[in-house]
Amino acid sequence: MPRLVTGLFYGRSEAENAVETLKTQGIPADDIYLETEVPPTSEVGRKGGEVSRLEKERRSAGLEVGLILGVTVGLLSGIGVGALAGAMQEMIRNVASSPNEAVLSPLLTNLYLAALIGAILGGIAGGLIGWIVDQTLTRMGAGPPMPTQETLVTVRTDEDRVDQVCGMLFNARARHLHVAERSPV
Repeated sequence: MPRLVTGLFYGRSEAENAVETLKTQGIPADDIYLETEVPPTSEVGRKGGEVSRLEKERRSAGLEVGLILGVTVGLLSGIGVGALAGAMQEMIRNVASSPNEAVLSPLLTNLYLAALIGAILGGIAGGLIGWIVDQTLTRMGAGPPMPTQETLVTVRTDEDRVDQVCGMLFNARARHLHVAERSPV
């Protein structure tokens, strides 16, 4: 009984290379189907619009997480620096012979200013790190595919060659594999 094996590729060139590999391994061209995603139009949406929205969210998730963590860690660090600097300023005043002998900056000794400065610096650092992570993942192909780049390669094969076809698609860099239980053809 024939089975259908489908591999999802994020790029058309990878899918075309997989088709060539399948042909060289003896799979008849009539049993190989290459399909690309339909570009969205005003009449036809793209997967209900949900995937497109999620793709946009994923492409900025690192930046958002970096900003949130950076602001939080920076705020807490700023509070700690402000509290420590305020305590040090009091110690200096108690030990110093004149009141203006050694004065720390008000940016450090004021708890609220130190917290604000820490939150700003933490947000900048966290946002930059998150943005770098997003860009690196997208460049490596770990992010979701850009619209209209997804390509499916479907192979009709016999039961005894299913594992071999799955292996060929996997080695050709298929992102996802699906084997249909029964082929209607």
